[in-house]
Amino acid sequence: MRWTGSAAAAVIVTATLAALAGCDKPKARAPASSEGLPPIAGSQPSPAAQPAWRPPPAKASTTPLPAEPDWAGALLGKSVKTAFPKSGAGDCVGNTDLVDFRYVGATPGVMIEGWAWDRVARQPVAHIILVDRDGQIVGGGETGTPRPDVTASQKTVTSPRTGWKAVTPVTTGVLQAFGVVGDGRTTCTLGQIDLGH
Repeated sequence: MRWTGSAAAAVIVTATLAALAGCDKPKARAPASSEGLPPIAGSQPSPAAQPAWRPPPAKASTTPLPAEPDWAGALLGKSVKTAFPKSGAGDCVGNTDLVDFRYVGATPGVMIEGWAWDRVARQPVAHIILVDRDGQIVGGGETGTPRPDVTASQKTVTSPRTGWKAVTPVTTGVLQAFGVVGDGRTTCTLGQIDLGH
């Protein structure tokens, strides 16, 4: 087969482009974490070194929103400052990671996940409260979920069960998560999450 000038040039250009397609710059990727869990804040390279981690989209469920723990039911609608007058700002470490479920059935709401460690008691923070922008308690949850990624990256955390799950009927806006520590009237901040509009 004989190639004409323009056909030969087209073949050469196509072959060159195909070869260069595999030579693209490497893409920064969030490091893999166990069980698909998000990386721990402070344990990753600087934000300039990699893009911000983005949680997976929340799973939709038509089942009713699970009930909050019994102890949290009495707190719903109360001011966080009234129910928990003390702040233990450095008493815990943790994070508010993601919205795991969006309940879209007859009882809507969300389930939020994160992790929490009580630095003073040296154990997982037992109780978690969710608070809206007005300072009202709108949900609650507890720890006990395995988070091996936390113990792997946070050497002072000695329990693998620091993961928490909390539920709220709130489906939009920004919520803050707090751990309840110390005497049971003290909170420490675990972060915030934007549920969207």
